[in-house]
Amino acid sequence: MLKKLLLGLFGLCLTAAPAYSEGISISPILLTVSESGGPASLRVGSSRSSKVLIQVRIYNWSQEDGADVMTEAADIRYAPEFFELDPGAEKTIRMRVPDTDGEGIWRIVLDELPSTEQVDSAFSEENAGMDMRVRYIVSMFASDVSDGDGLAFDLTESGETKQLAITNNGSSYARIYAVELENSADEANTPLPPVGPKAGELAAQEVSNTALRPQLIYVLPGATISADILKAPAAPDTVSYSIGEERFTAPLK
Repeated sequence: MLKKLLLGLFGLCLTAAPAYSEGISISPILLTVSESGGPASLRVGSSRSSKVLIQVRIYNWSQEDGADVMTEAADIRYAPEFFELDPGAEKTIRMRVPDTDGEGIWRIVLDELPSTEQVDSAFSEENAGMDMRVRYIVSMFASDVSDGDGLAFDLTESGETKQLAITNNGSSYARIYAVELENSADEANTPLPPVGPKAGELAAQEVSNTALRPQLIYVLPGATISADILKAPAAPDTVSYSIGEERFTAPLK
């Protein structure tokens, strides 16, 4: 079981566009599959100057006590489980997803391993103690994203840390970004964060009233997830946030 796996692709909001990290491209960065199951695929490419070895694993994803919980998805067939990418090459991971009646939620974990070139390198023993794996995670759902219904927001404190607790009482997963805590008395002077493909990046650069960690928040149906409040206006009573291209405002408890 793996807990608290981080997405690592924060701020990217177009699910059809590829994500690029450390010379590795992944497309799409978020998968929506049929409620009744069927085929799905994920493309992985490399712009590295040397070979890359990737291990693929798929986990059922749930959230318990505010943390992500991963268990092996034994009912999903996929291939390849390991593959090596030459410079400039691309590989397609093909999957067969079971019928979940719209309740399937998974994460596809791609771990970068030492390639055969690195293992055979004359410097492999010298570098072995410093070898670090890079992990890429793609979320996969058999349901549509939440339209904002059923979400509740609450300010909490844990020691000296203030947190924004988000509860999803709906039946669809929520993917929230560009969160702003606001005081209604100052609302007229508070600029709205941007929405769209580069919203996460622009929000971090242009919006200074609120700072949360993480900036992109997934809340699964029936779960509560908390984000650390690094910066916020005094006595906030409302929260605004984006889902896709839509902007929402809700009261704070």
